[in-house]
Amino acid sequence: MQEYEFVSKSEYRPVRNEIESIIHKAQRLLKHPGFANEKMTFQYTLIGSGSRHLITRIKGGNKGFDFDYNLILQSKPGYYWNPKHAKEVLFKAFQEAIKGTNFQKIENSTSAITIKSVNKSKITFSCDLGIVYYNADRELNYLHTKKTGTQIIYEWQKRPSAIDADDKLEALKEYWPNDYWKYVKAEYLNLKNKNSAQKRSFHLYIESINNVYNWMQQEKRTCAMDEDCPIRYINYINQ
Repeated sequence: MQEYEFVSKSEYRPVRNEIESIIHKAQRLLKHPGFANEKMTFQYTLIGSGSRHLITRIKGGNKGFDFDYNLILQSKPGYYWNPKHAKEVLFKAFQEAIKGTNFQKIENSTSAITIKSVNKSKITFSCDLGIVYYNADRELNYLHTKKTGTQIIYEWQKRPSAIDADDKLEALKEYWPNDYWKYVKAEYLNLKNKNSAQKRSFHLYIESINNVYNWMQQEKRTCAMDEDCPIRYINYINQ
């Protein structure tokens, strides 16, 4: 069974810096006259586990570690981005932006543009660049690509934002001020090691917060009925 480990900040920080340098270069390219048929601008944000310094990799594996970023398309209220055009223009920009960097490969993934650093068929590190925009109702939409036979379909899919997870994290911090992050971190690594469905790190991060939050709620209910109050989640972590 594969086992994950956390990557030290001293190791992943230079990679994060290079990724953001590539993103800045792509932003500059899109401002260049003639690069795209229309002016496209975007902001970016590091999301999920990476934003909380929870960078992992398989011990002795060949996939290295990865980051998840959202590229947030900027537009006037009510503007609709053509998903196929958005993906193609951004792919072209990043294809150019990675030249001369440690990222040699770029792929059109199902829910992102993926750039990879490969050494002798071993992935050293990679980055998924999700493409998102907010519609007129301020709903978050992710660009999703799927193949049906020989046809490639580009579409926007509504996704829940991480705001709910952030609120739950604040509740955990209030309930376990000294230990909440230790519990989330332990549950995240636990989910990574059990990730048979190959969920993205971002989704596992949200799931780890939800799990710890649910255990907190159960502990609160238990404590309300029992003065001895067995601390279920702390016992779980220490198993």
